[in-house]
Formats: sequence, structure tokens, C-alpha cells
Amino acid sequence: MDPNLDWKALGDTWRDQPVPAIDPEAIGREIRRRGRRLRWLVGAEALFSALAIGLCAWIVQRPEISSVDRWVFIGLGAVLAVYQAGVLWLRRRQLRDDGRSVADLVELEIRRTRSGITYWRISLWTAMALWLGLALVVWFDASDTLRRGFWLMIAINGPMMLAAAVFIWWRGRRSLARITRFEALRDQLRGP
Repeated sequence: MDPNLDWKALGDTWRDQPVPAIDPEAIGREIRRRGRRLRWLVGAEALFSALAIGLCAWIVQRPEISSVDRWVFIGLGAVLAVYQAGVLWLRRRQLRDDGRSVADLVELEIRRTRSGITYWRISLWTAMALWLGLALVVWFDASDTLRRGFWLMIAINGPMMLAAAVFIWWRGRRSLARITRFEALRDQLRGP
């Protein structure tokens, strides 16, 4: 028996297997479900950002607050407002998915996933910049008691920032795999 014939027969058998058909309804349900989750998350983030900005404004108007603290909270409120405006701008035209064909939904999901990668990167850099800014304020303009707590802040927040960076790297890898999967699906939907 010729071993090449056995491999050829195996290859022919493998190629003759039926390929499962694409289920457009299941794809549409998955993308719409993710869209509902995205709308909920964007809304919750906007609400919490508005509450945080309101809290910063409330703290700033308090008469007993020092001028340095006042400027810290004004800066924090401004950074939060700019950050949230950037997030809403990034997610524009990605929140609505009703009335679209499956091919359009797949394109939308690819764009959502790409902007999700950008979102996580911006979030990490913004959090690191805020943390560094607050650490510098504590170091240069705080009492000796707070300055001693600076090292505790480094010990606690340093590993948290590192963990956030690792999580965002992992999330980005998953998102890139998702983009690859949906690009292949888009090509299948377009047909030969």
C-alpha cells in the first residue's frame, strides 16, 4: 500500500466534509447584545463622570479648602470632563445598531472593537497621568505626615497601575483576535 495514497484519501475526505453554514441571526444577536452592554457601560461611565465632576465642583466651592487643594480639584474636574468628552466622541455612531444588515453589524463590531482598544489605552494613560500628578502634588506641597504617606501611595498604587497595564495588554490581545475573527466573517459574508 502506498502511503501517499492514504494521505491523499485522507485529504480528499477532509475537504469533502460539509462546511457549517454561517448563522446570520446568531451573529446579529451576539452583536446586538454586545451593543446593549456597550450602551449601558457608556451611560454608566458618563453618569459616574458627571457625579465625580459635580463632587469636584462641590469641594472647590467649600470655604475651608486650601488654594492648592482647590486647584487640584479644579484640574481633576477638568481632566474628567475632557476625558469623558473624548470617550463619547470615540464612541459616536457606535451605540445604535438597529435596522442594520448582518454585514453592516459585522463592520460596526469591527469598528467598536478597534475603538475599544483605543479606549483602554487612553484610560490607562489618563489614569497614570492623574496618579502621577496627584503624587507630585502630595510630594511637593503636602505636610510631612502626607509626605510619609507618599511611599504608601506608591506601594499601593504602583502594583495597581502595573496590573491595569497587564490587563489592558491582555484585553488588547483578545480584541485583536476578535477583529481577526470578524474580518474573516465579513469576508465570508461578502462571498466569493
